[in-house]
Amino acid sequence: MTKTNQNKATLTPEQQAIATRAEAQQKMRRPIREDELNDFSLMKNVLDLPEAAQKLQDKKIYAFRWCERTPERIDFLTRSEQPPMRWGLVTRTTIPELEDAVEPMLGCVCRLDQALLYKYWEDHARVQKAKMELAEAGLQTGSLEGKKHQIEDRDEDVKVFTGPDHKISGSDVVMGDESEFGELVAQ
Repeated sequence: MTKTNQNKATLTPEQQAIATRAEAQQKMRRPIREDELNDFSLMKNVLDLPEAAQKLQDKKIYAFRWCERTPERIDFLTRSEQPPMRWGLVTRTTIPELEDAVEPMLGCVCRLDQALLYKYWEDHARVQKAKMELAEAGLQTGSLEGKKHQIEDRDEDVKVFTGPDHKISGSDVVMGDESEFGELVAQ
């Protein structure tokens, strides 16, 4: 009995299948032809939207995104959220314009390990606007101007001044907690 056959006897069936394929594997290297030098197909991103989906997004009818093609992730994005946060799975019936891109076995548009989702553009725009407002509010809270607006919104009878003409001098009485003003308090 040869050494290779002895080792195969101790392998699991899965390992034996891989070893068999490894033995049968042919050398794949071949010279590059001149016409292949101008092949730029690898420059295309596999996860670019299908052409029909890109047109619908450019017309601002639908917004699209890819998500991991697992039942848990698809359920989270398509069932657990409420509109306008909810996405829908692109199928033949949900967006007939993308019927050619639908993978026949799964019934949805798939690339690599991703599935294509959609939502109406109005919902997408509403979510994006809310995200921008939150980001802007977060930026404003760390600035002197942001603190000014926070204090004025909280206390209607208080007027807050900012700028180089308005400084705290030794004769001024500061009414507020240092923790409220943070780095804004002059030491």
